[in-house]
Amino acid sequence: MGHAMIKVLLVDGSEGTRRGLRMRLRLESDLEVVGEAADAESALALVESLEPDVVLMDLELPGLNGCEATRRLRARHPNTAVVILTLYGDAAKRRAAAEAGACHFKEKDADCNALVEAVRRAARKLDVVEDKK
Repeated sequence: MGHAMIKVLLVDGSEGTRRGLRMRLRLESDLEVVGEAADAESALALVESLEPDVVLMDLELPGLNGCEATRRLRARHPNTAVVILTLYGDAAKRRAAAEAGACHFKEKDADCNALVEAVRRAARKLDVVEDKK
């Protein structure tokens, strides 16, 4: 008996990045991309309707940034985990993401397998980690 499917929402301003993430996650039998958003406002609306287990959230979004979106999302949906994605992961950004309620922080150029594992750990509410490059 396997694990239940993990529903993932992709949130990134770049369609190419979302496509790449979708293609990578599709290779995993326990992960299902249930939706995509290019900005935080759309993402927050989709969380309401799709009820994902995990949101992969870009830190640098147009309009509302990923930290503020995470803070709002976690306030309304405390059981939805957030994995922050960014191009540049300095200590201040990591701290801000953790304070907003993100459980993992991954750089976009990180190993794909590490990202997949972060999604699984987030969905299963396993330990919150300081992900290092």
